[in-house]
Formats: sequence, C-alpha cells, structure tokens
Amino acid sequence: MLLRFVDGRPVSVVTTQFLAWLTERLATEGKTALLLVWDNASWHVSQAVRAWLKAHNRRVKGDGGCRIVVCPLPSKASIKGSAILCSSRRTQWRGRQLH
Repeated sequence: MLLRFVDGRPVSVVTTQFLAWLTERLATEGKTALLLVWDNASWHVSQAVRAWLKAHNRRVKGDGGCRIVVCPLPSKASIKGSAILCSSRRTQWRGRQLH
C-alpha cells in the first residue's frame, strides 16, 4: 500500500499530481493498470481530473506505462452494493480487453 500526505485541501491539481506520481511509481514496478474505486468527492469528478485521466490514458496507450481504470461509486449505495458494482464493471472491462 502506498500513502502520500499533502498539506491543504485535496483539490484537482493535488489529485492529478498524486496520480502522476503513483502511476510513475507503479510503472517502474512493472504494473500496467491501476484500478481506482472513487466516491463522488468534488476533486474526483472535476473536469480537470477527468481531462487529465483521459489524456494520461491516451498517452500511456501509445507510450506504455500504467493506465488508470476508474470505478466510480454511486452517490447513494451500500458498501456491498458498491463492491458488486465495481466487480461487475471490472468483469466487463476485462471481457472487452480479451476480445
């Protein structure tokens, strides 16, 4: 498990800096994907973070590295329901990659 602490509020810029650091570190370990299970915090769903994720994954697809797969949690869901949702999304994602 990797933890990184920052001062201040977890705004979009801090979030994208953290994701860049994390994916670089994971790529050096030979990891090719990071599955993020995220709630609906404003810095998780911001336009800046979504744009960064899209650009990052596009860049990694061409150059190699660690891509990010986001599994957003529903805004009103139990933990059990959320786990099932993420599991089903992961299965669908893996199924698309196998074809």
